[in-house]
Amino acid sequence: MPAPCLARVDCRFPPGETQETLVELISRQADAWSARDRPPGLDCHIYVAEFDTFNGRHFAVPEYAAAWLTPIESPIVTAALSGLTAAGLPAQTATYGFCTNGSLTAGLRSVPTIGYGIGREQEAHTVDEYIELTNLYRGTIGYSAIVGALL
Repeated sequence: MPAPCLARVDCRFPPGETQETLVELISRQADAWSARDRPPGLDCHIYVAEFDTFNGRHFAVPEYAAAWLTPIESPIVTAALSGLTAAGLPAQTATYGFCTNGSLTAGLRSVPTIGYGIGREQEAHTVDEYIELTNLYRGTIGYSAIVGALL
């Protein structure tokens, strides 16, 4: 059995959890070994990705994407749904099973945020991702209707 072990956890969590509460949750798992004669050590932290850009700038960024959920009764959601309805498009709410930039805008900066997409979630960011032209056309109408309703 090797002495060291490295595990990287990618998890989804509800709104309200923070980097600190997630690290605390995982760190508490060490309690399961506390009664052992030689309990293993546990170093739990948010991974920091480091990279250099094409122009030589260096970045070190915590890999943490805050969960977010905009309430259905919020003005931005009700306006978007009204715009879609007025355009004769399906007006429904759902949640994504993947990460979006809303983690920054809504999750960390509390900016009211919605997501609207025209593709199928199961095909997003895959090698064979595609959008049917009919959905592309309907999507442009939907985006226009949402913007019009918000303005």
